[in-house]
Amino acid sequence: MRAGAARRLWRQRALCQGALAVLLLAPFPSLLANSETDAFIDDGSVEVRPQKLTPANQRKADAVAFFARGLFVQESEGPEAALANYRKVLELDPGYTGLAVHVAQEYLRRGETASAVATLKEALKASPRDAIAAIALARIHLLNLRRPEAAESYAQKALAAAPDLIESYECLWDVYQHTGQRRKADQLLAKAVQSESTQPEYWLALARLLQRQSPLDSSSENEGAKRTNAVVEKAAQLGYTQPAVLNKCAEYYFLSGQLAKAAPLYERILKLDPDYPDILEKLAGAYVGSSDYDRALPVLEKLIEQNPQQLSAYDQLAALHRARQEDAKALEAMQKALVLAPFIYERHVAVIGLLLDLQRFETALIYANAAAEKFPQSGLLTYLRAITLSRLERPEEALPLFERAMVESVSQPGNDYLDGIFYFEYGIAAEQAKAYDKAADLFRKSIEIDPGNAPRACNYLGYMWVERDENLEDAEKLIRRALAADPENGAYVDSLGWLYYRQGKYADSLVELLRAAELLPNPDPVVFDHIGDAYQKLGRNPEALLYWQKAATLDPENKKLVEKIDASAKKVVSKP
Repeated sequence: MRAGAARRLWRQRALCQGALAVLLLAPFPSLLANSETDAFIDDGSVEVRPQKLTPANQRKADAVAFFARGLFVQESEGPEAALANYRKVLELDPGYTGLAVHVAQEYLRRGETASAVATLKEALKASPRDAIAAIALARIHLLNLRRPEAAESYAQKALAAAPDLIESYECLWDVYQHTGQRRKADQLLAKAVQSESTQPEYWLALARLLQRQSPLDSSSENEGAKRTNAVVEKAAQLGYTQPAVLNKCAEYYFLSGQLAKAAPLYERILKLDPDYPDILEKLAGAYVGSSDYDRALPVLEKLIEQNPQQLSAYDQLAALHRARQEDAKALEAMQKALVLAPFIYERHVAVIGLLLDLQRFETALIYANAAAEKFPQSGLLTYLRAITLSRLERPEEALPLFERAMVESVSQPGNDYLDGIFYFEYGIAAEQAKAYDKAADLFRKSIEIDPGNAPRACNYLGYMWVERDENLEDAEKLIRRALAADPENGAYVDSLGWLYYRQGKYADSLVELLRAAELLPNPDPVVFDHIGDAYQKLGRNPEALLYWQKAATLDPENKKLVEKIDASAKKVVSKP
């Protein structure tokens, strides 16, 4: 080997050994600072002189050797095998508290509590200003030895040694909580709030501790909530250039319902680090949750543009459009999400429900049938298919599905949809099938088990009887019950007007029917037809003809209306 190559090899070896020494000596800074190394590399030549170590540093060097050996043994044979080497390290340098805590934990795992305590006491004696050993001793005395007095003493020592270390406060607070010293716990937190620490992590940890003391109610204005907010604000100020800190502060605001405070922090994170994990999603969530839809929309669109398969973005977009009552756009977002996650049952149910709300019954049936194939054991999907068929006025197909849904609800756990709405929908299908007695029983069942939704069932059953010109006395009671709950409901007012018509009270009938037409949000051919009938009974044929024509415009397939119009037109011509 040439001399130059030999020198290069020696130089590389020396550099590698130096790096390893720094790594292993990191827990022993005094050894690095005080060792008298007189080796140097100069223009290709190497001169190595013997190191001169003081006795103290020799002990530390030996400690490093045992520590290194312990690391290797732990890697190859496990923590138990490494324990002997670590114990040697602590015999030579008991002030290495981090290792002392590790060894104590291993003793506790073995059930050797006395050895764990002895190890930590030696570490605390060697480094009395290091709070870590005192904290560990406090927790062992509190949780393992059930000696709260000793635990309190060690926790106070930790706080005295490190008054700006949040773990010291947390340890003593735990002791006070376990021993029921609520007042001392409050005083301790008040002291912690007065700290002059400039570390945002301290204030974040203190905020978590304050929440443990009094969980935050987002709607509350109590002193505990205000104090926690002030601590989080301080953390955000100190960590204004640290995205990780700001993210934790924003999460606190988000989870406590203070979304308007979370959004600016997420905006700041986005400015500091546009690639911060999930930042666009979090910002959009804060905007949507605080009803700031104008800002949320472009963020969600950008998120979807960057990742078209971002499922949560479609969910948030759907929530945004639902909140803005843009159901068609919400449906589009939900359908795209369903394509990405077709085996999530709840997504099928949500899409079908929205399609029903939008009165897209044919499409709803397609989705319901497809979902039923994926989830054949779902009674709820059977129920939704039954509703959809009923809306399509296919009662002969809907009724068997309602029956099947009832059976599946009993036989399948979790299918608890047999409520008042179920029996109401079932009753509608029975009425469509002209099974009037069955429909009446189902409506009565709906009213009985769900009084909160009773007005709809009361009106439907009352109107069914009025339309059939039977049970008018009971029908009136039901209709008036519905009106008592919702006096401005146009459908209920129409039922009352039609009841008066059946009772021969045509003037009263006309008043209520005209009021119903004004109350309904959209023109209704049935109401116009009723108004025309009332005018005819009062001998006012031109007005009757006018309203029948309005009804026919909305319902051109109604043959009865055409007959009425033709007959009335002849009368109007003969008697203008």
